[in-house]
Amino acid sequence: MSRTLKIIAGAAAAFVLVSFSAQSVVASRSAPASNNERTDGLSPTWDIGKLEDVFIDIHNTGINYQLNGSRADEQWSALIPAGGGLVQLGQETFTISMYHQLKCLDIIRREYVAGSMGKPETSAAARHCLNYIRQMILCRGDRHLERVVDPEGAHAVQVRGRKTCKNWMRVYEKAHENEMQVKLGI
Repeated sequence: MSRTLKIIAGAAAAFVLVSFSAQSVVASRSAPASNNERTDGLSPTWDIGKLEDVFIDIHNTGINYQLNGSRADEQWSALIPAGGGLVQLGQETFTISMYHQLKCLDIIRREYVAGSMGKPETSAAARHCLNYIRQMILCRGDRHLERVVDPEGAHAVQVRGRKTCKNWMRVYEKAHENEMQVKLGI
């Protein structure tokens, strides 16, 4: 994997871990399918109420979310709820952007590992994911300043510190509630 792709993948991972955000209300569980479509061309946003702020301490970890190994596979897989984190609203099924982004990071991670083991080609899924993560980073436009400590080093930017994020655990809770309601036919 090229140095540029490694930097992009690292930036994408940092982005996803710290910038889960909720937007305005546009859909509800009981809304008919036609109400989930926006006429203004914008994507619908799932109404789960206001997400409170939480803090996350950003740091490089040598223990969790590594590139390869069974523990890495388990940790990355656990980021996506059972059933893929799909949400049923009326007659339509959606995925939450946060889950799509996490799935993409896992696909990029797996491709990176496969590439380091000699796999010559990148899959269409990995190419899609790299482009999708790029677009999501641009979409969120995180303007937090990060100190440059060594422009040519492996850790050129110091991303350590506390950031204010939206409570992503609420997204997991609401997705689980939605899954249980669908199973129970509510």
